[in-house]
Amino acid sequence: NVYNNEYKYAAESDEFYSCNFPIGDAPSDVIIDSHHKTQNPKSTGGLVFLGMVALIDPPRPAVPGAVKRCQTAGIKVIMVTGDHPVTAQAIAFKCGILWSKTRGDMIKDNLKFGRTFGSPDYENPESAEAIVVAGSELSSNMAESDWDFILNHRAIVFARTSPQQKLIIVENCQR
Repeated sequence: NVYNNEYKYAAESDEFYSCNFPIGDAPSDVIIDSHHKTQNPKSTGGLVFLGMVALIDPPRPAVPGAVKRCQTAGIKVIMVTGDHPVTAQAIAFKCGILWSKTRGDMIKDNLKFGRTFGSPDYENPESAEAIVVAGSELSSNMAESDWDFILNHRAIVFARTSPQQKLIIVENCQR
């Protein structure tokens, strides 16, 4: 047992009516049952976070192989998804669409570690081979030079894109 003897498990009764789960709308000073228990004072809104559920929707097993075959044949694979950018980036790494640091990762790392241009460990985002672009960064009137900047990366992921943005992406890939 990693907890000390004073730790109470949720199933154990305590002085509160909720067995350590402060759920309910009664004020903390109101006695709400015959055992003289009150609402847990840690509950300010009457609700408490009890747990989390997560789902995973991994890529199909054949996807990484298909991506690799396309890349070997000289086909540039671009991922366009409605997923959150962080999710999209993780999936793209699993599929082999991304294989190196993205432009955004380099910018974040430089900021996180206080690296400035000219520092020996500075990572130049302009040299990144990969980029993750959120749909919010796209517009129908973007300059061709902006599209060229994005599409000149070897690995590209478009994330949180709407159907309209997907059409704009395809149109710019075709020009």
